[in-house]
Amino acid sequence: FTIEPLQGKIWPNTEITCKVTFKPQGPYHYSSTAFCNTTCSEERLALNMTGQGKGPQAQLSMPEQDIGDIFVNYQKEFAVGIENTGEIDCHWKLIPYETPFGSKFHFSKTVGILGVNQNIRDLIKVTFKSDILGEFSETFRFGLEGSSEMLTLTFKGHVVAPTFKFSEEIIDFGRVSYKFPIQKTVYLTNTSEVDINYVVRVPGDGRSLQSEFNISNDRGRLERLKEAKIDIEFIPSLPSQYDMVLVVDLEGVGQDMLAVPIKAECLVPKVRVNPVDFLEYDTCFLRHPKTRQVEIINEDNLKAKYEIVPQDDQSKRIAVYTADKESGIINPQSSQIVNISLRTEILSTVRIPLYVKVEGHHIPFMVTVLATSTGPLVEADREELDYGNVEVLKDYTEKLKIKNKSKIPAEYTAFTKQKESIWKVIQRHGILNPDDEREIEVVCNADEVQKFQDTLHIIINNGVDLEVALRAKGTGSTLYCKNSLDVVDFGTEYTHQNVTKEFFLENRGRKQMKISWVRTTKLDRKNQKKQGDSKQGDSVRKAPGANDSVGTEVKDEDELKFVFAVVPESMTLNPKMGYKVQFRANSFNVGPVMENWQCLAAIGGDRKPKVAFNTKVQGEFITPSLSFSEPRLYFKYLWEKGVASMPINKTLSLRNAGPLPTTITLRIDPPFSCATERLTLTNGEPETLSIDFDPGMKQDRLSDNITGKLTISHANHPHRDVVQLQGEVCFPNLQIIPPNIDFGCILNDTSKKKYLVLTNISEMPVSY
Repeated sequence: FTIEPLQGKIWPNTEITCKVTFKPQGPYHYSSTAFCNTTCSEERLALNMTGQGKGPQAQLSMPEQDIGDIFVNYQKEFAVGIENTGEIDCHWKLIPYETPFGSKFHFSKTVGILGVNQNIRDLIKVTFKSDILGEFSETFRFGLEGSSEMLTLTFKGHVVAPTFKFSEEIIDFGRVSYKFPIQKTVYLTNTSEVDINYVVRVPGDGRSLQSEFNISNDRGRLERLKEAKIDIEFIPSLPSQYDMVLVVDLEGVGQDMLAVPIKAECLVPKVRVNPVDFLEYDTCFLRHPKTRQVEIINEDNLKAKYEIVPQDDQSKRIAVYTADKESGIINPQSSQIVNISLRTEILSTVRIPLYVKVEGHHIPFMVTVLATSTGPLVEADREELDYGNVEVLKDYTEKLKIKNKSKIPAEYTAFTKQKESIWKVIQRHGILNPDDEREIEVVCNADEVQKFQDTLHIIINNGVDLEVALRAKGTGSTLYCKNSLDVVDFGTEYTHQNVTKEFFLENRGRKQMKISWVRTTKLDRKNQKKQGDSKQGDSVRKAPGANDSVGTEVKDEDELKFVFAVVPESMTLNPKMGYKVQFRANSFNVGPVMENWQCLAAIGGDRKPKVAFNTKVQGEFITPSLSFSEPRLYFKYLWEKGVASMPINKTLSLRNAGPLPTTITLRIDPPFSCATERLTLTNGEPETLSIDFDPGMKQDRLSDNITGKLTISHANHPHRDVVQLQGEVCFPNLQIIPPNIDFGCILNDTSKKKYLVLTNISEMPVSY
């Protein structure tokens, strides 16, 4: 309660009006007393106030709704209106209600405000979808703010399962062969108004540790008023009567909602195998497949399934068999031919089991495989290879033909019996295809002068080995040189120089060998002297275009000697050893030289040596030869007054006229000079030398004619070439005759006169 105004003044014979306001806070009964104090009065005026509070009022459009029967998981919607029937704003709120079925209701609004003049109504959408079955009656309450009263909304109904059916009342597979699949098709129809999630199964399947029913489309979602095709494949694993059921579970609803009986009878067919005991292959080549047949006969009216049992690893070490049809199905009253290929792995009698398993028969049929395994058969066209007489250290080849007369490849390896044999097999290893023929080359290289015998072994892998006798007799010499020793040609060389050629000799025999070199050419001193006389002019000669040439000459007949030598002249060689022999040449004479030598070899204990090599040693010996552009060089200097003397330069061209290169050293007499001291000339190569003459070295200023030499020496050779040099110096000179004046005895106070003759002996005027 509130009173306005709470204080004031009242004049005599007047009155005042006060406003009393009642504003209840809730729907309750209120009572209160107000007192008014006045001045100059002890008594107060009392005012009793009473009132009843009234809250908001509202109502629902339907306080109760009977849904009736509704399918599980089917969604249904309702519209519920709420209206403000009071004189104040109404704040409403849905009270939470969590029960198994109450939680399946969903309200679009749970709170709201209803006005007095506007927005006095509100619409609430209620959705119901249940995944549990059963009857329900759920009451929801709406609270009104400021009121103790509540609005109630009740839903009643019954949630029922969806309805569906199978197209067959019973699934009968009839008589079924053991382990043979048979298929049936049924249709599942959804006759309800809601979609269903189904699972189709056979309870008790898998009792034999493996599933016997394979159901396609065994789970899924089926829309309302639709049907699903379900294929059932039955593979019986027990020979017995089958009485089972096909049930349907609805996910989220329940299990075993529908069941259809399944009936079948499983039988084992009657089968036999031919041959009954033994499968004989007779003779088989090693690892070559051979085929025999096994017949499997089905004597029943049911299909039979067979399988060739895989071979165990232990028997595979003896032989391996394979089937062209390792497994299959035999129709009723028919048979199946299976080709069994056998490949043996060892050389012996083969006896291994072959098992044929028929579905339903606990013990497989056993057939014993019998065979005799043999290796490849190879034959040679000859039993002996006789080479006869063969020259030592030379290859002689004989061919041996071998042929494979079996149906399998033959791997062979050929070798000689002796470790160090003179025979060598070229095709040591190979493979002969069936009915193939091949030539084996056997090379004989005798390493001693004697008879040889050996045996050629041809090892046939897993077959019979072959032996061929080898015979030969070695002739000739076992002393070997890689290079030919018929002619040792030194070619063209300078005289007075040591020239060497080396050869490597090997004792390729089996015995010790004593080797000696003997010169068979005799020294002809008369011929040598004539040659020396005829070559003397060349030994001391002038070079072409040169002034002088200095050489070496054989002056004494005792100096004549052989040009060629062999070092060492004798040597003892052990078997399979070698040494280097040197042919040396050094000639003092110019011209061609030829000598004949013999290499003698005494083998083992032989006293008389045999000739191993006849060698002709030859060479052409020359001296260095140079040609010059000028026979001599002439320099001339004329004095000029006031002009300093300068060196005079001239060039000299020289060329190597010989076939061999030469290295020359130049030495010159002063006052001549040359900048070049050493150079190398090849055949026909020209070189230009710069020669200077210095007249300033003539300090006495007397005209003179100076001579000198350009001496050219050759490296490692005594031959010299000389070019003459001449320098003329001209000064203004006088000749006085007589050169001495002798007055003799002269008397006192007398005179005596002598005359001098002055002659200008120079090429220029003389002032004196």
